[in-house]
Amino acid sequence: MKHLIEFYSKKTPENLISLLKEPYDAITFFYFQDERLNEKTICLLSKILTEMVGITPVFCAVERKEIPSILDSFSLLPKDDFLHFDLTGGNELFSVAAGIFYERNRSSNIHLHQYDIPSGTLRFALPKPLPVDLP
Repeated sequence: MKHLIEFYSKKTPENLISLLKEPYDAITFFYFQDERLNEKTICLLSKILTEMVGITPVFCAVERKEIPSILDSFSLLPKDDFLHFDLTGGNELFSVAAGIFYERNRSSNIHLHQYDIPSGTLRFALPKPLPVDLP
């Protein structure tokens, strides 16, 4: 299963760009518990994603703004899924933790990517994606 991992941002395009670029089977949003992501926002984002791409997102609150706490949360993700961490937006601690998680699990199905919102282009991806125009 191709699973998108998003770090919630108050800027809507940062939450949606990966879904506009590639199809996914599942999506999980991580956010810090003290950011108080309210029920109205969760319902609205869930409705948009369900209607737009047919995926009901999962929201995962991380208790402390600490790398070990984030890594503990990441360890709960399904081990058999192809995990695609979108580093576009969200708190930078999540991006740092995703890099550590990637390095510790390099042999598994973990990918990192980031988009440039204004141009809609891919800034980087690890491991590097194959060229689109292969025969």
